[in-house]
Amino acid sequence: MDRSTQWDTIIIGAGAAGLSCGVKLAQAGQRVLILEARDRPGGRIWTFAEPNSQIYIEAGAEFIHGNLPFTFQWLHQAGLKAIPVEGKQVRIGAISHRTSTTANHWQQFYEQLSHLQHDMPLLAFLDKFFPAPAYHDFRKQVLRFAIGYDAADPQKVSVQALAQEWQTEEGPNYRIESSSHKASLGFGYGAFINTMQQAYEQAGGKLIFRHQVKQMDFSSPTYAQIKTESPVGPASFEARSIVCTLPPGIFQHSSSAAPQVVPTSALPDLMQRLGFGNSIKIVFIWQNAWWTDIWGPDLGFIFAETDIPTWWTAYPQPWPVLTGWLSGKNSSRPSKSLLNQAFSSLSAISRMPPEKLRKISTKYYIFDWFRDPFACGSYGYPVPQLNPILQNLQQLFPQRLYFAGESYVSRPPWGTVESAIRSGQEVAECILKQSFTNFE
Repeated sequence: MDRSTQWDTIIIGAGAAGLSCGVKLAQAGQRVLILEARDRPGGRIWTFAEPNSQIYIEAGAEFIHGNLPFTFQWLHQAGLKAIPVEGKQVRIGAISHRTSTTANHWQQFYEQLSHLQHDMPLLAFLDKFFPAPAYHDFRKQVLRFAIGYDAADPQKVSVQALAQEWQTEEGPNYRIESSSHKASLGFGYGAFINTMQQAYEQAGGKLIFRHQVKQMDFSSPTYAQIKTESPVGPASFEARSIVCTLPPGIFQHSSSAAPQVVPTSALPDLMQRLGFGNSIKIVFIWQNAWWTDIWGPDLGFIFAETDIPTWWTAYPQPWPVLTGWLSGKNSSRPSKSLLNQAFSSLSAISRMPPEKLRKISTKYYIFDWFRDPFACGSYGYPVPQLNPILQNLQQLFPQRLYFAGESYVSRPPWGTVESAIRSGQEVAECILKQSFTNFE
């Protein structure tokens, strides 16, 4: 297992950022080790096949939000297909497209932002510039989007960064499907991650699963020491550079997965200042796709004023699968409560009694990333003063400890697999540049 040898770089975490970083470093000739606490790669990307069926379940990332260059580069390399997300969108209750009144309010929103001299949290911005009752529907619309799409805390998220993201048109959304000659890779984002792992190992990189990093020790001026726990006992590894791809949530909530840093640093305090939200997916498998009798076979999304407000089908796949989405700071709750809310929401949407819905459902999955000790949340969002926070993180142990991942990027698209891949590659470039400088 190469336990006793020293490495050029050790990467903590085999998600998209860690694998992206590892591929570039290994291809450049570095001796690279990735330590992963789980028994699989991907992190918050997790695709698996439903037993005895052709149905695939995406527990985490599911969509590609626009024409994103790093993501599509890997898709092309893997021979995978990106299928545009199409289908009918149904809005139920008070949810509607922007009216002429709210459209005017949105124009005022961006005009106020153009004159804003200092960034501030979204809610503070709304309270300052849009406090009147006449803005009630507009405020509700803005907050719903920030919470539902960005999984952001309105009291913490940067209004300037959100506006920048919302005004950037990236193109349609996509799902990933495997092509016939690459069926061995799997389906969806799982095939994407499998491709990255293959590229990493073919370049000579080493990947060890079920090794949870317990300590990062930078006491030595030459090699940092990593201590891990695994099913076979503790282990130690050394490297000149360490890349940490652990999400901020595990530090913010004092998870058992948060490693100790030696000597003691400002890491926990800095992590608390980053934005990191939560989302829950509730995936139902049914006896049949009952919604086709109500809205037709091309239903894509349902948006409703219910406890679980967003639902989508697997269209154009004919699978009898319906996924519910709940996000925001306080989205995490007991599974029984979530299940009751899900059936109550679907009953309000479909006008079918909850008891009937329970009878025709065959299976369900609840994926609450806040309850995952290796995540403690779903994805990051930008906060005011984000750049100084990231700079301070990178300066904790200069040229020795690097942070990569979707939560450690200073520009959009935030909270995406694209930003994780890009972040991993950029950190690898920094390490290689520094290595070349030292060699000279």
